[in-house]
Amino acid sequence: GGGRKKKKKKKRGGGGGIYDIVEPFKILYENSEHLSKIKNIFPLIEDVPLSAKYDRITSCAVLEHIHNLPYVVSKSGLLLNKGGTFCAAVPSEGGFLWKLGYSITTGLEFKLKYNMDYSVIMRHEHLNTVDEIEEIVRYFFKDVSLRRLGIGKHFSLYTCFYAYNPVYENCQDYYENNG
Repeated sequence: GGGRKKKKKKKRGGGGGIYDIVEPFKILYENSEHLSKIKNIFPLIEDVPLSAKYDRITSCAVLEHIHNLPYVVSKSGLLLNKGGTFCAAVPSEGGFLWKLGYSITTGLEFKLKYNMDYSVIMRHEHLNTVDEIEEIVRYFFKDVSLRRLGIGKHFSLYTCFYAYNPVYENCQDYYENNG
């Protein structure tokens, strides 16, 4: 028969690879059934040698908490292989829907339970807004695209940054002067 050949679909995402992780809080991984997939565990990004190179650096709900965000993003740019991707998902902190969302869920529960304003904690927990994160990512990467869970910044809950082609001069300069 003269049937058509089917192309094999390329697998996307995780599953089969061996990874390095950066995680200072050991309890989050020490009893994981996935430890066999982890090659190196670094407590801080400062501990990752520049000789390590990655095709993808991924973070989820991390960048909003980091006090040294420009350093982390600049070093991430230096750690990527040519053609690599920096991918970061963060809350759309600073937008209307994000504030409404936590106000009527966790914020309301916190108010009822402790009679305290949860937004005070959020101001201390989330050090960087989505706008600040975007500005920093765009400074260290030539090509940045965004995807949002929702419509636009103010009516989304999360924003995902996909950044390619690090601006090595900016990354190297910041890394050398602040590392």
